[in-house]
Amino acid sequence: MLSNWKIGDSLIYAAAATYAISLFYPWAYVTFQGDVSGFTHRGYLVLILFAFPICAVLFRKKTGFLSLASSISAAVFLVLYSLEVTQSYRGELVSYPTAGLYIAVTAASVLVVGVLINRWTAGVNAQP
Repeated sequence: MLSNWKIGDSLIYAAAATYAISLFYPWAYVTFQGDVSGFTHRGYLVLILFAFPICAVLFRKKTGFLSLASSISAAVFLVLYSLEVTQSYRGELVSYPTAGLYIAVTAASVLVVGVLINRWTAGVNAQP
């Protein structure tokens, strides 16, 4: 099975695994709560957006528009969320993103790259 993987497939699987691992890391530091993990921030809901590209690769389908749209929306959502987490109150930083959220944003970006590579190589290698 591993010998049949292309570079796009490998990137999609690696991005999904990295994102799943990032859920266990702290995503934000809040002064009155301490570190808050990805599960507490409901980061597992974004994992649904990772499902479309994974299913396309598992069932050997071409990653279509739905896979591309879901991967881009996962990346955009996580970037916007990381910008929203940073909050200050009266000039003092109250909460800020930590390593887990940065890992999740990186995984979503790698997912987009994997889907694009998978779409490009499927178009190049298509048989008439």
